[in-house]
Parts: sequence; structure tokens; C-alpha cells
Amino acid sequence: MKNFWILLFSLLISSLVFVSCEDDTDDGNDPDAPQITLTGGDQEVAPGTFADYTLSILPGRSDLQSYRVLVDGLEADVTDFMIDGAAPISNPILLEGTDDEDGFNTSISFLAPDNSGASFEYEVEATDTRDRVSTSQLVTVSTASQDLIFEFSQEPGENFYEVMADAGILRSVDFNAQAGNAPLASIEITRGGVIVDDTDLLFQGAPGSNPFTLTDQLRDAFTDFGIAFRAPATGGESFEYTVTLTDENNVEKNLLLTVTAVSTLDGPFNGQFYHMDGASGCTGGYDLVNDADVSAAGSDANRDMLNTDVAPNPFTGSWMAQNGTRYVDATAFIDDLDVNKGNAESLFASGTETASINNPQVGNFYVAQLRGGSDYAVIRIDRVDAADNSCNASTNNTGIIEFTYVKG
Repeated sequence: MKNFWILLFSLLISSLVFVSCEDDTDDGNDPDAPQITLTGGDQEVAPGTFADYTLSILPGRSDLQSYRVLVDGLEADVTDFMIDGAAPISNPILLEGTDDEDGFNTSISFLAPDNSGASFEYEVEATDTRDRVSTSQLVTVSTASQDLIFEFSQEPGENFYEVMADAGILRSVDFNAQAGNAPLASIEITRGGVIVDDTDLLFQGAPGSNPFTLTDQLRDAFTDFGIAFRAPATGGESFEYTVTLTDENNVEKNLLLTVTAVSTLDGPFNGQFYHMDGASGCTGGYDLVNDADVSAAGSDANRDMLNTDVAPNPFTGSWMAQNGTRYVDATAFIDDLDVNKGNAESLFASGTETASINNPQVGNFYVAQLRGGSDYAVIRIDRVDAADNSCNASTNNTGIIEFTYVKG
């Protein structure tokens, strides 16, 4: 029994020695460790700029040895932060042997991410000469999230756009874009769900691959970036293109483009008429549908142009339609006959139509809607000569007008 109590006493003494010799644990809140205050809280700033803070570090049991800055858990580069408005020489920053080893206050700035919608987590860690470590509260520096913008230059904010083009040709359409939370990566163009062959496309007037890779400044934004799309080979048919802009986060924005082929106009044809009261055989009108002279006594149905000058008045070249043909003066808008049917329709629709044209001048252009139908003619006046007697007029009612036209 005596031996039992001796053994029990020995075990008790051993356990007390074991507990007293156990190391103290440092939970990061040791009052004897350096104390760090980082004032400024989480901040949201513009991409690539600095967020400003006030940093205070006080020593604990011993003088300060150094402190360092970490970003997302890794030691920050000296370009990632500034002390008193300047990049530090090193990271960690040595304090031992300086005036700051007894504690200091300073301004510190942390660099935000370059991309919108991103964030960095910064912390400051101080060490004293006894290797006690204290870590500050983490702060987050972020940038505002920004939507990817992709739009037609001519129709900002719209997802659909329609254009017309001559059959089989490439028609250029301009686009604007602004990067969102990641740099722009590429543009892909499909038709009917199939990637368009790059021979049917031009990028800024030059051949390029499809998808088209965006580089340099195009990764941030672009304005009036021209892409040319092939129109169908047959007038009246349409191609529907899907234009997809993708950024490096695989965020996409789609635009839908319809390219409709317009019929080219036939010609050129040459026509003329004389004074309506001229000699017999000197026809005073013209049939634009059948490309033929018609007399003043002919059928109204065929007289798209009939001279309105009467004897003994001199010839001016003025005319009037005796049927449903109507005219619009397009001189201010075109200067040659290189126009398609879409151009002719548009010019006629935007002008003031009339059945008669008075005193046409050389170089004038007129768009005619032929007999109220779907065909149009574009007419250029080439000559107006009141003294012309090429028809051998037996009276004084001389004069001729000559013109060139395309139609369809």
C-alpha cells in the first residue's frame, strides 16, 4: 500500500512538470507581438489604379525588425504597392536599425487589377526582433464589374441590322466594342450555324481568318471596325450572319446582320426625242420600257416621256409622262450611273415624285418608277440642243434631247 501512494505521487509530479514545460502557442493575437492597424477598408477603384490606406505598426515585446506586403497570399512585387507615394526598394521592408523600429505611421497604396470585375486581397505582416509575427486584417481592392459592349456603329444598342448590296459583292458594316471584365479575344462570323469561309469576309479592308483574333489596342475597345460580308449572288435573296464577340473570360455578345442582294440595273441604253411639233418622223416621245422612240400621236401607254414644248416655242427638252411613270430629281445625290436597284428605289422613295420634268439640264439625273410597277430607271441628261436640225425638220420646230439610262 505504501508503494501505491509513492507511485501515485510520482505520477502527479511528472504530469505537473510536463504541463509546465509545454510551449506557449501563438494564435496571432499575442499582445506582445507587433500591432498593425490598416485603415481604409475594402475599396473599389478604377482598373490599374491605386487604393490609398493609412498603415500604423507598433512594436510588441521587442523592436520591429521588418514588415512585408502579401497579395493573394503571395509576397507582393514592389510594383504592386507604394509607401508614401513611391515604390519601395524591397519587400520585405527592413525596420531594424532605423528610426521606424520603435513604431511608425505611413501611407500605403495597393494596386488594383487591370481588369474590371476583379479583386486582389492584400495583407501586411510585421516581424519583431524576437520573431514574433502579427498579421493585419485583410483588405480587398477590387474594380467595378463592367458589361461587354458590342454594337453596330450605325445602330447603337440594337442587336439587329439590315443592309443591301449588289449581288455577289462584299458589303462593309462597322462595329463598336468595349471590353467588360476581361480583354476582348476574337470575332467569329457564322451563317446558318456554319463558320463563314474567310474568302467571303474582309476585316478592316484586308483578308483575315475566321475567327478573327483581336490584338493590341483592339483587345480593349474599337470604334468603326469594318467587316465586309458577301451578299447573295441572286438579287432579292438574303444572307443572315451572326457576329459573335468573345472575351478572355468566354463571355459572348451576338449581333445579327441581314445582307440582302439587290438586282443590278441593265444597260446603259441611249435614248432621245425631238420637238413634239417637229417634222413628221421626228418623234417627240420615248418608251423607257421598250427602249424605243414614240411619236406624239402614239399610244399614251407607251409614252413614258413626251415633249411638252409647243410651236412656235423653242425646244427646252421638257417632258411629261402620259402613263403611270413618275420621276424624282436625283441630281443632288448621284453623279454617275453606277447605281443598283436598291439605290434607285431608295432615291425615288426619299424624293418628291412628279409626272413632268421642266427644263432639264445637261448633267442632271432623274430616277423613274416605270408605270407604277417595281422597275426603275436612272436617267442622265447628255445633251439639250434647241437648234439641232438633225431630223431635217421642215419647220422651225427644231431641237433634240439625248440621254443615257440604266433600268431594272
